[in-house]
Amino acid sequence: MKRKLFILMLVFLFSGIKINATNNSYDSRINLIDMRNIYFENANISNHSSSHYVKTKEPLTLKEFSTYTIIADERYFQRDLEEGYPLEMWTFHGGEIGVIPQHFVSLEYGNWVYVTFEVDEVLFNIDKMTINDYLDDDPEYPFKIMMFEGTINDFQGFYGYGSSFDYMEEYLLLGYGNEYTFEQIQNLIINESGEIQLLETNYVAGSTVGDYYLKFQAKTPFDVTSSYKLNVKVVDITPPVIKGNSSSTYEAYGPALSSNQIQSILTVTDDVDGNIPWQNLVVLEDTFINKKNVPGTYHITFEAKDSANNRSTFTHTITITDTTPPTIKGPSVFYRDISEGLMSTEEILTLFTATDLVDGPVAVTLKTPPHTVASGKHLIEVEAKDSFNNAKTAKLYLVYIDNSLPNIISSPLVISKSEFENMTEEEIKAWIIENTGGENIVILNNEASFDSEGKVYFSYDLNGKTHYGIIEVKTKKNIIPFIIVGSVIVLNGIGLFIYFKKKKF
Repeated sequence: MKRKLFILMLVFLFSGIKINATNNSYDSRINLIDMRNIYFENANISNHSSSHYVKTKEPLTLKEFSTYTIIADERYFQRDLEEGYPLEMWTFHGGEIGVIPQHFVSLEYGNWVYVTFEVDEVLFNIDKMTINDYLDDDPEYPFKIMMFEGTINDFQGFYGYGSSFDYMEEYLLLGYGNEYTFEQIQNLIINESGEIQLLETNYVAGSTVGDYYLKFQAKTPFDVTSSYKLNVKVVDITPPVIKGNSSSTYEAYGPALSSNQIQSILTVTDDVDGNIPWQNLVVLEDTFINKKNVPGTYHITFEAKDSANNRSTFTHTITITDTTPPTIKGPSVFYRDISEGLMSTEEILTLFTATDLVDGPVAVTLKTPPHTVASGKHLIEVEAKDSFNNAKTAKLYLVYIDNSLPNIISSPLVISKSEFENMTEEEIKAWIIENTGGENIVILNNEASFDSEGKVYFSYDLNGKTHYGIIEVKTKKNIIPFIIVGSVIVLNGIGLFIYFKKKKF
């Protein structure tokens, strides 16, 4: 005959429910053994056909100093009895472990094995009671075991493992998008399918957010029923998803997005609410405010919230760089009178100023070695660096010129400040031609400013050669050189006149 672990099926049927059996009045028809309070443990007994012990999960609450009887169908221990092994019922009470003698009896209800004992404490455990593992799968011979108050003489036949249980109600919380199928929910209640019956439900897998229920009923071979209602609450536990670029890099004093513009290009979606407007994002932290032109790393943290108050955050990192070198201002050509001697490094550097967008004014240094000859043409390079080591160079051609003019002009041309300011560049060139006799006049460098004296360097061609000259712009025109030159010319003229007169006569 086909066999199965019928005992384990009963345990699975009522697993997860804890009770304490209480006998408040003497009634031998009350079965104090509740299969919900029974479990089985591997025995590993050598030379013994039984491989499991029966044990109680929670102590039974009994009457102190009262008599009780445990009685079971002989088939519960049949293999042990047939093979001649003694039946052992190990119990724990009174703080000691002992062996309680058992008896075999044949009654009108069938063949039974029983033990009668007296308890001296209120709490009582069944421990190490050996059982027959395999029982006939025959509805005419259901598994029977019973514990009642009294002796074997009070036994009136087997009564089920407790009465029908009260209606139970529990709750199951499921996240939207992770709903269980009916089979998965059923497996949460028992471990084998087919043991319970679904009476009523409004739940289906894939249900939207809301409240649902499933009503079940379980029944033993002795028509002991248990009703169970599982309330399923499908909730939105998934936070919104924020998508967008997580970082950006901008140059200081260059084009860059503001915090609000960065927020506006983010997208927010939720599994229940759908698209959430970017305007609903909340800025939790913004270290980028007023730092658009300050090199460094900053971040803006946004928070999104759906209708179920699930929250998520998104951090955008902004890096402000400085790769722009300073700007150098100064002449590209500078003419110096040989008579002024060698131009020092300090004098050269005073011709230049450098400004950086981030650092402001920065120092200018000489990049090429200092020159040592105060004549000819020299290429000089200067350099400016900012705090991020961005460098800018500028070139200067320093030209030493001899200011002596050919023929009768032996000193710089001199003009008053007031005259010079009222002359156009073409008038200045015409004035130079008049005073030098040269042509192809080129103004090389104009140092004369509006409120100070200065020099104007120029070049001109004369007799097939290029010459250089200087105009000194003075607040008051110095006419002494011209008087001297004029006097020399007049005296020379008189001398020539006397000579020719004498020659004639």
